[in-house]
Amino acid sequence: MMRRGVEHVGETALLIDHDLSAVGLRLAPFHFVKRGIETLGGANCCQMIFSDRARQISEGQELQRDDRRHNQKDHRNDGGEKTYFADDRDLRHPSLLSSRRQCKVTQRRVSMINSARLERQSTDETITRMDFADRLTEASRAKKSIVVLGIDPQLDTPEAPGIPQGQSLRNFCCEIIEACQNSIVAVKPQLAFFEARGVEGMRALVEVITCARGRGLITIADAKRGDIGSTSAAYAEAFLGKGDFACDAMTVNPYPGSDAIAPFVAKVADRRGVFVLVKTSNPSSGEFQDLEASGKPLWESVAARVRGWGDDHLGKSGISSVGAVVGATYPEHLKRARELMPNALILVPGYGTQGGSALTCAAGARPDGSGMIVNASRSLMYAYQEKEAATPPAAAAFAAEAMRLALHAALETHPTKS
Repeated sequence: MMRRGVEHVGETALLIDHDLSAVGLRLAPFHFVKRGIETLGGANCCQMIFSDRARQISEGQELQRDDRRHNQKDHRNDGGEKTYFADDRDLRHPSLLSSRRQCKVTQRRVSMINSARLERQSTDETITRMDFADRLTEASRAKKSIVVLGIDPQLDTPEAPGIPQGQSLRNFCCEIIEACQNSIVAVKPQLAFFEARGVEGMRALVEVITCARGRGLITIADAKRGDIGSTSAAYAEAFLGKGDFACDAMTVNPYPGSDAIAPFVAKVADRRGVFVLVKTSNPSSGEFQDLEASGKPLWESVAARVRGWGDDHLGKSGISSVGAVVGATYPEHLKRARELMPNALILVPGYGTQGGSALTCAAGARPDGSGMIVNASRSLMYAYQEKEAATPPAAAAFAAEAMRLALHAALETHPTKS
């Protein structure tokens, strides 16, 4: 129980064993949870006992519990006492509460956790209805956009800070997402920039994912994972499961072989998406990817394998949720990749800062202009550095809309569009 008037700013929860023999509360089945409460204003730490109803309760049981609540409340009112119910799990009684110490508080951390759970539940409900590729295709058509906002918060350098002065990592990223939301269909956080910032960076990653999902945006974890089977299975669960870092899709590295990719492809049955590295946009990608193997470049063999994995997972749109990463910096390779993977969803990095343009990107589209999304990171997040007196969100929003319009125009004049 918690004293009247003492509010909390944070909490940590741990299930504990408890003797229930003397408990007389007439509620639905519950667990006891012990929570440590942090208070402001120097108030002493308190402990609170929460009753948590079982998750699977039929509608009839729900109504019966509501009736019991009202009966209990009426009974206590008749006795001069009143029971306060919060969210079905928080029970406080005035006879056990004292002191009405006023505290100005914020419940930001608790609200974030609850919001993340609600957003994840809502997203999972959508996922059970549509394949990943179908959801992305539908979002692209609704917004007339194939733009992906890459969340790449750079590390500090002697020349410039990675985060604008006076802002936190979380606020900087989320403000950019909010500003660009009308022009983009997805966000792609690059995990390295969050991992490099330690625990606080990973907490910010969770908030960024939650922020994007709360705005109806698809999330792609740019993780580029791939390892022996059991390790890949753990990676797949981490980024395509239902945990804190779970996204709608992720990038993976195929070079360890099929057993490394299999756990990720298996998640497609759960309405997730996979983007396999085929031909990347970095300058030295050709050192290995262009090596001749069986009479053709190695990356083409990877593309052929992606088609084999993906053709078993075509959505109603005719596009596979097993996609490929092919850079915009090599337009001739992008065109060839589409020939080799006619049904794949292609994620195209390299737009903007790396030199890719709307016209070069258009080579990766299917004949009807679908099947492709284009990522831009630094050219959007740091557009304010090129636009005098503009705030980061305003500059990013302007750049994202300009990118959307340019890509839309390029697809409209796509040579093979029917």
